[in-house]
Amino acid sequence: MYNIGDMVLYGGEGLCRIIGIEDKKIADRTIKYYALTPAGNESSVFYVPTEGKVAETKLRKIISGKEIKEIIRDAELAPWEENDRQRRDIYSNAINSADRGAIASLIKACDKHRKEISELGKKLHKVDEYFLVEAEKLLYGEFKTVFKIEKEAIIPFVLGEVCPEEL
Repeated sequence: MYNIGDMVLYGGEGLCRIIGIEDKKIADRTIKYYALTPAGNESSVFYVPTEGKVAETKLRKIISGKEIKEIIRDAELAPWEENDRQRRDIYSNAINSADRGAIASLIKACDKHRKEISELGKKLHKVDEYFLVEAEKLLYGEFKTVFKIEKEAIIPFVLGEVCPEEL
């Protein structure tokens, strides 16, 4: 169980602070909820049950810098999926699961493809750009908290082009 004031990651929202733990009565049951506010948008509040599948799968503690570096190092470059619909589904699953390794793989695959097609004078499809931005947003809050890095450094960091110590 988390405590008021803890910084956590919540699904597609990214970094959030727990600002309260409240009982909510729904029908004939009383359920305990975390009140979360997204970092950078403290005027927004949403509620997540303290127990159950959502809390177990989408609510996570921030990990250490060492763990982040290991995840990035171990994230494999996924093969490029040529089918737009299937690629969108793969990216959507990675983003919705908030799996750091899958997100790092997504970033690596998009960057490799972007470099390949830029040599041909082409750009990434809008949907690929969208998911790249979403991936960056998901990682940003945690990476900023752990490494004190800015948003522009997220993708170069994941790609191994820059170390947090160099920022």
